[in-house]
Order: sequence, then structure tokens, then C-alpha cells
Amino acid sequence: MNELVNTGSREGASRFLPVSVASAVAAVVCMRLVPVLAFFYAVPLFFALFRCGKRAFAFSVAIACALDALAGVLFFALSPAQPGSSPFLGVFAGSAFFLLPLLLVFLPASVRLRYRVALAGVATSLLWLAFIALTGSESAVTGLIRETATELSAAFKPYLPEGYDGAVLGIRFSPDAVYAMLLNVLLYSALPIPVIMVSIDAAFGARLGAGKDGEGKRLTDLSRFTADGFLFVPFAGGMCGIIAGKLLAARALTVVSWNVALVTGFYFFLQGAGILAFFNGLLTRRRRLMRVWSFLLIVLVILYGFLPYLAVLLLIVGVVELFVPLRARFEHTDADHPTPGPGGVNS
Repeated sequence: MNELVNTGSREGASRFLPVSVASAVAAVVCMRLVPVLAFFYAVPLFFALFRCGKRAFAFSVAIACALDALAGVLFFALSPAQPGSSPFLGVFAGSAFFLLPLLLVFLPASVRLRYRVALAGVATSLLWLAFIALTGSESAVTGLIRETATELSAAFKPYLPEGYDGAVLGIRFSPDAVYAMLLNVLLYSALPIPVIMVSIDAAFGARLGAGKDGEGKRLTDLSRFTADGFLFVPFAGGMCGIIAGKLLAARALTVVSWNVALVTGFYFFLQGAGILAFFNGLLTRRRRLMRVWSFLLIVLVILYGFLPYLAVLLLIVGVVELFVPLRARFEHTDADHPTPGPGGVNS
């Protein structure tokens, strides 16, 4: 996702309003009525962007804000009032903190689209953190996390074995231990989760809105994804900060460093996944049987719990390609030595 369409085709622009309304309704339905699809709430809005252009996207966001606010008013009207809660703040937060940051895609074209989308995710997270801090909702959030931890611990308890192993697992899955784990996950991923969510939604919206061929395929072709070199500096800084935070017992430094490392590492993971997709494409084009083996390998990775290790491996491979252009060795076959440095094409 590097570039952004301006206004879409004339034919699409002439009927952008129905598309905007439909996209806004779909986004609000995902947010309010279908929690399973809440992660993909922005897909319909990005669909309007890539199908009909910027104006349709702006109308979609505005209509979605109005519909979501109306749904919030109805929710507060029909549900029993909770002491200490502000209906206006609740309705406004639901609309603004998820929808309005998406308008950051209208930043100047000098900023790559992928980073405009990432800034929308960062703004969403920062707005929610500011809202929690300014309204004093920390106790409500921690209470919700503790309640979830208690429910999860109770759900795991019947499946624990007896004896010493069961006692050890019982300590690991106690309500306090699960609460600490959930709190750490929430703190360490406060920025990465919205960035990843909005980026995935934008990719799906681009593929659906711009079509499988042409623009949509070019914007979402993972096999050609490359991370910018400047991301290595904050990524390395975040990793160093994690180590320093552990050594100095500075929790704030550890939390910030994890967030920075995960946000920037997400793009290196995509680059590593792009390398995997590139070589998988080479093999499947030469041998059709490789498609079956690729499918079986993916199934085994998921079933046996190797997915986290694969993600780390792809991230490392993505970083390595900053210094050793792995795909270039197979794309530029006319070059004697595509590696940068003495004797290479860039020397």
C-alpha cells in the first residue's frame, strides 16, 4: 500500500453516496452488533475509499460517526444507567476514537499510505489512553481485566491434571497470574494492535475495492512488500530499551520499548512474509505439487503451535533482507552480484 487513489472513476464518483451509506452501515454493524467482526470494522470504509475515492471515504466516516452515535444513545437509553458514567463521553468516544482517526489517510501524499494508515491506528490508541486517563477510568478497565481473568481461570480449572503437575499449572493459571498476563499483553500491545488492525482492514478494503487485478493486486501484493530502512533504527532502539528496562527494573521503559519494537517489527514481519510468499510463488510455478506441500506445511505449523516461532523467524528474515537482498538475487538474474557493497551493483 504505497499510493492512494484520488477520486476514483467518474462512474464510481457519480454513485458514491449509496456506497458511502452502505459502507457506513456495515462498519457500525460490525462495531455494535457483530462482535466477531469488530476487528474488521474499517474494511467497508476502506472499500469505499478504493472503490469511489476520497470523497466517498469522507462521507462514509461521517455517516458512520452519526450512526454509531445514534446507536450509542439508544444503548444508553435502553440499558440501566451506571453511576459515574457520562453518556455523552461514552457515545462520543465510541464514534470518534475508532472512526475519526481514519481520516489521517488524507495526509499529504509525501507520507506513504502504509504510514498514514499506521498513524490512524496510533491515534486510535492514544485517544483511548487519553480518554481513560482524563476520565479516571483506570479502575474500571482493571476491574474488567480482573473479571475476565477470573472467568478464564475458572474455565481452565476443570481441565488441569491431578498431582504435582496440576498444582503447578494451577498456580500458573490462577486468577492473579492470568490477570498479570492479560495486563502485560494489553500494556505491551497498546499501540501494535490498533496499527495491525487498521493495516489489515486497509489491505482487505484495497483488495475488495480496487479489484483482484490491477490496482488492488499491486497495493496488496505481499510478495513484493519491502520495509523502509529507517524503521531499523526505532526497532533496534526498542529492543535495546527492552533489555535496559529489564536490567534497570524500569517498567515504563519496558512498556514503551515493547510497543515501539512491535509496531516497527510488524513491517519487518510483513517483509519476511513477503519473502516467504515470493519463494513459495517461484516453487509453485515450477512444480504444482509444491502447492500441496505448502498447504500441509501451513497446517502443521498451526496445529503444532509453531506459529509464534514462525512469526519471529519471518521478522528476522525481514531484517536480514535490509542487508542482503534475498529476492533481488532471483529477480535480477543479469546482475553478477546484487548484494550492496564492494563488487555489487551499488558499488
